[in-house]
Amino acid sequence: MKLYTVPVAPNPTKVMLYLAERVEAGNALPVEQKIVNTLKGRQREPEHLARNPFGTLPVLELDDGSYLRESLAIIDYLESRYPDGALAPSDAEACAKARDLERIVELRIANPLAIYVHYKKSPLGMPPDPVQAAAIEKQMQAPLDFVEEMLGDGREFLAGDSVST
Repeated sequence: MKLYTVPVAPNPTKVMLYLAERVEAGNALPVEQKIVNTLKGRQREPEHLARNPFGTLPVLELDDGSYLRESLAIIDYLESRYPDGALAPSDAEACAKARDLERIVELRIANPLAIYVHYKKSPLGMPPDPVQAAAIEKQMQAPLDFVEEMLGDGREFLAGDSVST
């Protein structure tokens, strides 16, 4: 399997961190990582668009030549395909709570933060927009406060006693 990724965007980083946690736990997965240089626009080239017509990352190429194009689907697939050493909690309630937190962080912090970067100082050369940047800062405050409050009880991991998906 091949993971097409870029180490600066939230969703590809999520999958890369998942793979790194599996390695750290002694359960490395047979996934070759290929960096797609988005600063040079490689995600819009025909070769990548054949993998993902949306031109986004990550993309997991399966052994049969088909593709998964969304980070959660990739992680769920790898958890199911390689259950030994899986990171997802086995308890239904703990699993649901971990997924709830994951979605809060992705939708309310990581995705707005990715847009915020472009409004402040875009690595792609987009013009700054201080008004939009300020609006995003305001929008992210409640979810950041929520996460900080959860971590305020001294826990090491947001979703419990160990790393999870």
